[in-house]
Formats: sequence, C-alpha cells, structure tokens
Amino acid sequence: MGCCNSASGAEGGEFLNSKLKDSVENGPLKKFTYYLALKSSELKGNFNIDLLTFKNSENDSVNLLGLCFIFGRLDIVKYLIEIYSASFLSMEAHFHKHATSALHIICEHNYIEMMEYYVPIYLNLKPSLTSTPHRNLRETINLGDEPDDKISDLSDLSSQSEEYITPIQSACIHGHISIIKFALNYASSLSKVPPEIDIHYIEKSTGYNCALYACKSANYSMIKFLHLICKADFKILNNNKENAIQVMAAEARHKNLVEFYQCLVYLVEKVQIDIKYNYEETIVLLEYVKAVDYFLSKLEILGIKGDKKKVEEEILVKAPYKKEESKFDTDNQFVLSDIFNDLKNNDTSTIKGSEGNGSFSDDGTIIIKEINI
Repeated sequence: MGCCNSASGAEGGEFLNSKLKDSVENGPLKKFTYYLALKSSELKGNFNIDLLTFKNSENDSVNLLGLCFIFGRLDIVKYLIEIYSASFLSMEAHFHKHATSALHIICEHNYIEMMEYYVPIYLNLKPSLTSTPHRNLRETINLGDEPDDKISDLSDLSSQSEEYITPIQSACIHGHISIIKFALNYASSLSKVPPEIDIHYIEKSTGYNCALYACKSANYSMIKFLHLICKADFKILNNNKENAIQVMAAEARHKNLVEFYQCLVYLVEKVQIDIKYNYEETIVLLEYVKAVDYFLSKLEILGIKGDKKKVEEEILVKAPYKKEESKFDTDNQFVLSDIFNDLKNNDTSTIKGSEGNGSFSDDGTIIIKEINI
C-alpha cells in the first residue's frame, strides 16, 4: 500500500494535502487550521470539505473527516463540524466502500472519547444510512505501527472472507474493556439496543456473540469481564455447532494464544461450559499437553474415560472422511460426528459416555477445521 499523497481531482495540490494529512496525524489543531485555511483559499468558491479526500496507491480513498477518525483526532472532528459543517453521512459513505464504519474504527483502536462523542450522533444518524455497518473479520488484529498502515488497511477489508463483526465485537477481539464498559452503561439507558453496541448480539452469519469472540482471542481479562460484569452468554453454539471451548481450541491450533490454559480453566470451572458436549471433538482439537491432561481429568470426574491418542487413531481408522466447504472458512473441513457416532456405538474401552449426555447434535453433524494427526 502506498502513502496518502493526493486529494481528489477538483481539489488538487499535493503539498497542501500532505501537510493536512501530517497535521491530522500528529500536529496541533492550530497547525491543521492553518493549512486548511490555505486549502480553502486555494480553491476559493469550489471548496467542499466533504470532497477533500486522500488516496493511496490502490486508488482507495477516505475523506478528511474520516481521516480524523482513523487517527483519533476528536479535536479536529469537532472543529470540522462546527466551522465547516462537515457531513458524517458523507464520511460513512466513504467508509462503507471499504466495508467498515466510524464505529468500527473507534472500537478497534480504543478511542474511548470518540466513542462517547460519536455513539449518540450515530444513533441519530442511523436511519439515514443506507446499511448497517458490518466489518469483515481479518485474520490479524494488529495494524502496523506506521501511520499509513491505518489508511491503507481500509483497502484490505473488501477482500476478506464474509465473516462479519459488529463494532462492539471488534472491541472484544482487540481486548478493549473500556469500550465494552461504555457500551454496557450506554445500552442500559436504551429501550432497544442496536447491534453495533449490543454486547449480547449474535451475528447471524457466524453465530458468534462477544463472548465467543473473546474465547476465540483467548483474552482472559475480557472473558472474565464479559462473564462477571456483562453477564454475557458463553454457552451458545456458533453456526458450526461449536461451543466456547472448541472455538478457542480450534483457534489455538494456528495462533499462539498465551492465556489459553488460564481461559480453559475459567471456562470449565467458573463459566461451567458443558465439557461433555462433543467431548471427542474437543479432545482432538486440544493440543497443549497441559490442557489435554486437564480436560481429560475433568471428563474422568464425570465418568468419561478418554485418551487423546486413541481417539485420534480411531478417527484415522474411519478415514476417508467427508469433506465440506464452509462459507466462512477457507480452510479444509471435515465432519467428525459420523465417526464419533460409530465410536460410541462400537466402543469397548477408550471412550465411555452415558447415553443422552448431549455430546452430539440432533442431526449428528458437527463441522470443524481439518487437522493433521
């Protein structure tokens, strides 16, 4: 991605645009107002604050007001609204082209003062918006340290998989408890909480709520806050019929989740996730020896004796397995339920579960990511 280096055609002038961008990035308000006055004078009667845009090498753009949101410049936002009557609708239209919104930017970067300022404005603005913002979920949750990465990152969003997240879910993924706390308090005063700030909202495309996203990130502080303070529901299943532990274990297979074990213990002992549910799948997904031993010990207390190696060997014996594609995951996947049903019916020693323990769904279909065993 290239740097922002030009404005839209009618409002050219690379030098002033560069100075404006620099002053938004790290300059005082006085410096910004100086260069904006020069820009206004340069364009005379043709100056329109909402049409002043900044482009990168891929020809993607964000307007000046949006640029201020990206860099968290609430002081400049207020100035543009008061002096130039800048349009939030125009800004959101630019963000919409990149499958994001101002609220997503705020929640992702933990701009708490901007959150407090913009949420009431957004709720009044929402009826005029063409669609509700749902951002594509990215694999990485860290933007680069370079300022231009914050802008060029916008162009990456439209190419992501169709796994959508709401702004408040983005805050959960990034571990921003202050944003969650504000949303919780603000929502308490509303008769109907919009999905954008609803901690309990379940995204239809994935079946995820904030609780499951916190588990996917294995963020212990966030999990504990959502459980104790927000009373979030950790016991739902996502659209792949995976519970909170399975979601976290699947993510840990390709990411280093530092607080994984701590989160696992909390989910089992404090949240009391039903560990009997598709426990064979959980055994297969778990990789850390300490986590596997802990999970098996908890199963044994319930009268279920399991052995990870034997479970995996049984799966290999039942191969080949049926492969399916998921709309929300580009990885190969396979269906374990048929294999596990056979194991339950023919088991003589390795896995002993009681009938009706809720380990399998009614239709017998559980889809999880393909793994190497």
